[in-house]
Amino acid sequence: MLYRQAGDWEAIGTLIRTHAAALMAAGRWQTLAGWFEGLPESARHADPWVLFWWAACRVMTDPKEAQTLLTEAFEAFAAAGDTNGQFHAALAQAEVVFVLGETFRPLDRWIDALAPLLAGGRAFETVADGMRAWSAFVNACIYRRPEHPLMPEGVRYLDTHLRSPDIDDSQRTGVATVLLGVGHFAADEAMLHRVLPLTERLVQMESIAPVTRTWAGIWIVVVKYMSADFPGTATWTAWTERHGLTIMVRVADVYRSYGLYQTGHVAEALKIDAELLAEDDALKVYTLAYALALSGAHQLHEGNTAAGDALMVRAIDAARITGFLCTEAVWQVQRACGLADQGRVAEAVGLMTSARAVVGGPQFTAFQALYAATDAWCALAAGDRDAAVAHLRLALDASHPSKKIAKLCWIRHRLPELFSLALSENISPELVKRLIREWRIPPASSVDPRWPWPVRIRVLGGFEVLLDDVPLHHRRKAPRRLLQLLKTIAAFGGRDVPLSRLADAMFPQDDGGKGEDGLRVALQRLRDLLRAESHVLLRDGKVSLSPQSVWVDAVAFDAGLRRATSPADIDAALALYAGPLLEGEDDPNYLEPRERLQHRFLRHAVERAEAHVAAGQCEAALGLYRRCADADVLNESFCQGVLRCCTVLGRVAEGETAYRRLEAALRDTFGRSPSEPTQRAFTGLGGSLRRDR
Repeated sequence: MLYRQAGDWEAIGTLIRTHAAALMAAGRWQTLAGWFEGLPESARHADPWVLFWWAACRVMTDPKEAQTLLTEAFEAFAAAGDTNGQFHAALAQAEVVFVLGETFRPLDRWIDALAPLLAGGRAFETVADGMRAWSAFVNACIYRRPEHPLMPEGVRYLDTHLRSPDIDDSQRTGVATVLLGVGHFAADEAMLHRVLPLTERLVQMESIAPVTRTWAGIWIVVVKYMSADFPGTATWTAWTERHGLTIMVRVADVYRSYGLYQTGHVAEALKIDAELLAEDDALKVYTLAYALALSGAHQLHEGNTAAGDALMVRAIDAARITGFLCTEAVWQVQRACGLADQGRVAEAVGLMTSARAVVGGPQFTAFQALYAATDAWCALAAGDRDAAVAHLRLALDASHPSKKIAKLCWIRHRLPELFSLALSENISPELVKRLIREWRIPPASSVDPRWPWPVRIRVLGGFEVLLDDVPLHHRRKAPRRLLQLLKTIAAFGGRDVPLSRLADAMFPQDDGGKGEDGLRVALQRLRDLLRAESHVLLRDGKVSLSPQSVWVDAVAFDAGLRRATSPADIDAALALYAGPLLEGEDDPNYLEPRERLQHRFLRHAVERAEAHVAAGQCEAALGLYRRCADADVLNESFCQGVLRCCTVLGRVAEGETAYRRLEAALRDTFGRSPSEPTQRAFTGLGGSLRRDR
């Protein structure tokens, strides 16, 4: 270059100031960088614009140095009163922070610098210029100032011009990526509905820069996972890993592991966690923070609370280094859940307060349901059921956008208890049941009658099989022998029934080996009938109906009484007893369990009835005595209980009906009349009638 040979540094500076913008816009930064060759340091720093363009070139090769140069340029522009220069230097600084990907804390200064220069509807020479400016500002605010008052104006500008023909597809992809972030954190489903399909199409274009494509792919993965679209998460993590750069592939691995864990592929997910942590020293702090949080969350889910807590502490510390406010807040919430698991409720509540102080305004609503659900878990851990219910009503408000609700999967290991409480309190029951089915949430208790069990079997008072709440006979006609097998497994307790015992009951004419072989075949056919291998288990020579997916009323009744720790628990179990086991079935295999269950019902029902009488609660006592009398019509003590309660309640006709039924049953069976105590109770009922008159 003649100017260089002549040492005319001022002329070269003029050339740079005149043509640099056009060269950079055309992607010819290397040509511009060549103009700086031989230019003395003093000449590069003498003019803020020359220094600025030198920094812009260095972004491509040494972004750390570029960051220092841009700061110097910004300060030189400020000293000269050049607001346009300040704007461009601050804008470039906001962009180079993301190129470095180490910490987002420097964005605070540049947000503050850009805000007054953007406020009031700054005019741009081109739409592309405006899109670049607002995209950088909004993106910076997502990470550091989600509640900045200029966010709505910037988002409107980007959304309005997203499909403008005045920007190329590479810039359009970058802007769409920023809007995905906005829509995600604000739980703006309308925006995501507009932007996500466009982004999915744009990233398929080979003409778009690899970094831009991959970063967009990562955000697609984030949106898919945060919407609980786990198949979509798997598809787009695979796409990103095929097309991405190393650091971005590691972020994609994080979400691949999250998705695998949520869909039951736990071992594979934990393997990815271990591989990521093994690269500790090689990972940038941003990626390491995600790897730590991933592994910490999964350890908490697995019940390894101490290990999980230690990892979450490291993740939160790393998040504070990166300055990404969202991750700092959300990982504090996840850690709070783990602390509550350990009984450290006061610490957990403190962390929740801290998380809300970090972020939690209207531009950050996506995690509101997660916050409220974690509050509910903390309240439960503290023994405050009423507070837990109140928080749970907020978390499961059916009017929430689905993206808010989807975040509940982040505390997956506590959803069984929380969802069980929600169902018991009738909190958005249809929503809760849908989430249980879609996310395959296991029940907190194998006897919870409200849980949306894939298979429900009723054997008390009759026989009925429901698959996803639809009667089996509505789906297909089941073979009689398979139904008999199902009845027999249920009658024998439904859990750990010896194969030999079942074989003897089902194939009494065959020897042990042949009967067991036939039973194995029948069990496989039963699995096919119930539409899942996992519903019928055979382990160590014992057959079980899965406690995770099959509910049997007799099993729930029996277990409910066995585990009862309060009168309310006993009442809940007694409510399940709808009549004798497999009533009307004459199979001799059912006699012993039928009598055993009926005896347990009668004993506990009478005890509760007597307790109700002692408490003056004759209405409740009458209901139990009546059920006992229905179960054993020849037992005079049950009829006496009915008569005593009817006397107190003035239910003369009801009492007389009970007495006449007993009288007829005793006459027909034993040829005798009711005993003297029963007759006295009946006479007392007549006295009640006379008093009423």
